[in-house]
Amino acid sequence: MNKMTVQDWFLSGTMVAWFTYALGRFYIGAWIVRQGWIRTVEDRLSFAGALIIPLLIFGFGLEGTALLQDGPAGTWGASSSLLVEVMHAVATPLIAAGYVCGLMLLFFGRGTSWLVRPFAPVGQMALTNYLLQSPFIILTLGSFGPSLGLAGHAGSTTYTLFALGFFAAQIVFSHIWLQIFRYGPAEWVWRALTYGSWPALRRSMPQPV
Repeated sequence: MNKMTVQDWFLSGTMVAWFTYALGRFYIGAWIVRQGWIRTVEDRLSFAGALIIPLLIFGFGLEGTALLQDGPAGTWGASSSLLVEVMHAVATPLIAAGYVCGLMLLFFGRGTSWLVRPFAPVGQMALTNYLLQSPFIILTLGSFGPSLGLAGHAGSTTYTLFALGFFAAQIVFSHIWLQIFRYGPAEWVWRALTYGSWPALRRSMPQPV
């Protein structure tokens, strides 16, 4: 663990590279928001419908080609690692853009929006729910204290059932919490740190979510 953390991540510059990699995607998201595309997403459904198939076909095709080229040395599929990395780097945002188009159609399409409406409160508390999942994973897999110690002792079916059960509990929790409060606890702290003041947390009176 020490070798992986200190040498492979810090001294080699991998940590800086990953930070830059993630930060660049945050900037792309910020640019999209500032263009007003989020506020006018319902006016762009036909655009998303026209792009989703080409984006996914080209993205997955490029990614599949990269995987084939990443073969053992001496085989027909052997290739330079740089070429594989470039193909993967190009394929990833194309696939992500295809997913975004699919989510736009799912969330705002006339015949599909009802399918995702129950998940809206979970999205409003995305940071809180994400942070809650980490201790749940630790308590499920770990073998200390009150943890279940399932790591190495359970299969994928068991883990899937645990994950679905916990996420269902998070859906219920998010609905109840937002009936009483305006923000999730982590979102409330994040807004306070961002704007330098504590926003009102509790709703003046219960409102349906």
